[in-house]
Amino acid sequence: MDQVEKIREMSKALRAEFLPELYAEFVKNVKSMEPEIRHRVIRAFAIYFQLVNIAEQNHRIRRKRDYERSAGEAVQPGSIENVVQSLKEKNVPLEELRGMIGDISLELVMTAHPTEATRRAVLDIHKRIADEMMELDNPTLTYREREKLRDKLLNEVLTLWQTDELRDRKPTVIDEVRNGMYFFHETLFEVLPEVYEELERCLTKHYPEEAWHVPTYLRFGSWIGGDRDGNPSVTAAITWQTLTMQRNLVIYKYEQNIRSLMRQMSFSTSIADISPELTESIKLDRENIELRIVDPWTNEKEPYRIKMTYMLQKLSNMREEEFKGTKQRYHEVSELLADLGVIDRSLRHHYADYVADTLLKKLIRQVELFGFHLAALDVRQHSKEHENAMTEVLAKAGVIENYSDLTEEAKLELLHHLLSDVRPLLYETAELTDTTKECLDVYKTIYRAQKEFGQGCITSYLISMTQSASDFLEVLVFAKEPPAAC
Repeated sequence: MDQVEKIREMSKALRAEFLPELYAEFVKNVKSMEPEIRHRVIRAFAIYFQLVNIAEQNHRIRRKRDYERSAGEAVQPGSIENVVQSLKEKNVPLEELRGMIGDISLELVMTAHPTEATRRAVLDIHKRIADEMMELDNPTLTYREREKLRDKLLNEVLTLWQTDELRDRKPTVIDEVRNGMYFFHETLFEVLPEVYEELERCLTKHYPEEAWHVPTYLRFGSWIGGDRDGNPSVTAAITWQTLTMQRNLVIYKYEQNIRSLMRQMSFSTSIADISPELTESIKLDRENIELRIVDPWTNEKEPYRIKMTYMLQKLSNMREEEFKGTKQRYHEVSELLADLGVIDRSLRHHYADYVADTLLKKLIRQVELFGFHLAALDVRQHSKEHENAMTEVLAKAGVIENYSDLTEEAKLELLHHLLSDVRPLLYETAELTDTTKECLDVYKTIYRAQKEFGQGCITSYLISMTQSASDFLEVLVFAKEPPAAC
């Protein structure tokens, strides 16, 4: 602690005024430390800055809330409402605004960068510290409660100090996938719908003549589990496992939120008149779905809870192979949205618009945003891998002995011919090297994935180190092959 304080004070002094003799003393002090002490000093500063960052983030939230509390109806500069208000003040017509919003597209992509190799245990501690700091701002806390909270914070800092920041082994691709999914689970799944809700609120306030439903313009993607360029650990099997994990998380989140809705939607047919559409929907569910994991709802006068019981069972059945192709599970995200739409229209039928516009609308937006795939997974491969695989495939198919030796013009002519030929290049039983098999398995995985998880699960195939048009056409030729041949 003495060393930490000494370095901190000297650093502050040097920043205020650079003195050569002080700098020399500073360097000498650092170099003279025993390796173990030096390691602890570095850790102390690293953790100190982690805590400072958390404090700053919380303070930004505190300042924003304070501004909104004191400003009344005034609009905060730089906010979503500030933008919409300025458009209105500039007399931007409704048609033009509608076109602007329809054209917006923003995709933020998760990557497994080495600098972001923080363990889940450390992330959990950070979150607990942030939550407890926010609670300290609660003006209703008693003295005893505040002291207890400070003790908890002190314990969290102690735990952080005594927790390894890094794993004792190199993280696997699946470790990285779990790390990326943490942010969806803890933050993005709940926060993203609120961004849309705020934009729609502002649009309705300033352009009330339109019934606003903002299209999905903000999405999240990921490279984790799909980026195989230079990483032999990312295989087709790993990509499939990644997509399955993402699907399982999104199903879990939907189940959580539907159960939360069930607790609040106790509307009874003794008092409320539900829509005939909802009645018919429940009837069809009873005919087609066997309740196994989810207990039947026994109160026949609470139709929304009955309907959601069957929805939970259909979501649960998506994890089981035996229900593929049956009516006992959801196959497309449009089917889940259809069930939510039935509930929405029935709620409005008996004037429960507030529930529809707040509780249910958030879940509908989550389904629109995350589908059954959570985030679009980008697949990336080096162009040389495609060329090597194409060379072997064309040789095995008896088309040409050494494709890679062709000129660019000859490659383009050959690839154009192959693209226009409906016949597959290879039989499923063709013997290929493991490297080429893996390259082709990616296309089979993408085909399977889009059928199982929806078209949105993989929408981009990136080719790194492209140098010519043939680099693109090689991928198109492989993508044309029947799934069984890939």
